[in-house]
Amino acid sequence: MNYGKQATERKIKSANSKARKYTTKVFLAFLKSLFILCLFGSIVAASVLFGMVKGIIDNAPDVDISTIVPNEYATTVYDSAGNVTETLVTAGSNREEATYEELPKNLVNAFVSYEDSRFWEHNGIDLRSIMRAVRGVLTGDSTAGGGSTITQQLIKNSVFGGGMEKSFGERLERKFQEWFLAIKLDGVMSKEQIITNYLNTINLGNNTLGVKVAAKRYFNKCIGTDLI
Repeated sequence: MNYGKQATERKIKSANSKARKYTTKVFLAFLKSLFILCLFGSIVAASVLFGMVKGIIDNAPDVDISTIVPNEYATTVYDSAGNVTETLVTAGSNREEATYEELPKNLVNAFVSYEDSRFWEHNGIDLRSIMRAVRGVLTGDSTAGGGSTITQQLIKNSVFGGGMEKSFGERLERKFQEWFLAIKLDGVMSKEQIITNYLNTINLGNNTLGVKVAAKRYFNKCIGTDLI
């Protein structure tokens, strides 16, 4: 048997080489198993998430033009000569209807510019605004703005009672349904109808519902005549 220095070094190198190969093989097998496990977990998680979202959407309330149009208005009493004698108002009904033709263009543009600058282009939801709002939440930037479009706000006010959920889970469920219904509504209602119903629906403080009543209350102006 050769116990020379060179022979011994060759045996040591051979043993080290086999050990490295074995270690590498075990490590690769571990990485392969870890990858398969992560892939399987991702598939399961995606399936569960898809099922949850589908269930939320399937349980969304139905929405059509009749459910979006405000139906609570102030009652106006006229005398025999056609003069207004009294206006009867209850909580939630201090509203007067304004048509799209009556709405001043600058008023419409002001609300669109402030609330939803891409209102005339998007399909009911604005992904850019949603991502901006998410980034604001993650970074703690309170000035980032919200992600809800005018269409979503109309649905929240008309279908979901203003969105008064108490828990995060309930708010998240409503938000998914809100996105779904906004896209659906945008497909059956014109932009002009949406913005008109929105401006007739919004609460502008002190039981002042809609821009027509707000114009009278805060500026003593009548939309359709005084405002152009």
